[in-house]
Amino acid sequence: MDFTFSADQQEIRDTILKGCAAYDDDYWLERDRESTFPEHFYRTMADEGWLGIAMPVEYGGAGLGITEASIMMQAIAESGAGMTAPPRSTSTSLGFSR
Repeated sequence: MDFTFSADQQEIRDTILKGCAAYDDDYWLERDRESTFPEHFYRTMADEGWLGIAMPVEYGGAGLGITEASIMMQAIAESGAGMTAPPRSTSTSLGFSR
């Protein structure tokens, strides 16, 4: 079985990592210590159109699949967000809002 990303999947990963670069370890540490929602991160992901990655196009989403949503979530976690960002981003990418 070949697990190599397609060109589109690699672009998703690279773009997410680039967007996450503005949120360093200090940002995430502060969110964890204060138990606060990462509003600025959330807004960045929303503005870049990533929150509806797995939602059907007819409902305003990107119409991509769970594989692409997983790639997004892995890149977010890899960026240093750990478990602070993914739960909210996952629920939103799957069609739920906060």
